[in-house]
Amino acid sequence: MPAKLSVRDHPPDGSTRRRRSEGLDARSFGRRAGRRRSSCLAGLAGLAGLAGLCGLACAEAPAPREAYAGTPVRARLNAECGPELVDTQGKPCVQIDVFGEGEGEVAREGDFLTLHYIVLLPDGSQLDSSHGHKALKFRLGRSSEVIEGMHLGLEGARAGERRRFVVPPPLAYRGQKLPGIPPDANLSFLVELVGRRSEL
Repeated sequence: MPAKLSVRDHPPDGSTRRRRSEGLDARSFGRRAGRRRSSCLAGLAGLAGLAGLCGLACAEAPAPREAYAGTPVRARLNAECGPELVDTQGKPCVQIDVFGEGEGEVAREGDFLTLHYIVLLPDGSQLDSSHGHKALKFRLGRSSEVIEGMHLGLEGARAGERRRFVVPPPLAYRGQKLPGIPPDANLSFLVELVGRRSEL
């Protein structure tokens, strides 16, 4: 004779079916919630990616060449540097004009600088530029990746400052024969200091 099922197994009101149905509904809800969480996370990841792209694309562009024309805010910072780019002791020097003031602490030897630049020949033609490319980074007074005149031209600059400085051959390429650069050419640098840090 088959064993009788207790009321607990099969209540007369059919609540077992409801519990099973409720269990299925709970499992279905959990799966749906999981899918929603996955979609939400994917959406957030997509937004983060877009924000990153925007950060690259929407970064403030460096000041154009026209921003270095006209009367400077501060002229001839190097008072000892004469019009022939030779100082009172007969040594080559860099003459500096400021066309836009910066803020914060001044750049000193050993600081890490980030900047954009344009290099011009004496006839005004452009020799080189970082515009449209990554900003140049180097350590002031220490790096051998830039010419000596670049180090001298940025001493005392503040973040955001725009400078135009003229570098004579002895502080540039030291008479090297380089394509497109006359050996006796004074080079004009239009430089915007994007950032300065005392350590990495």
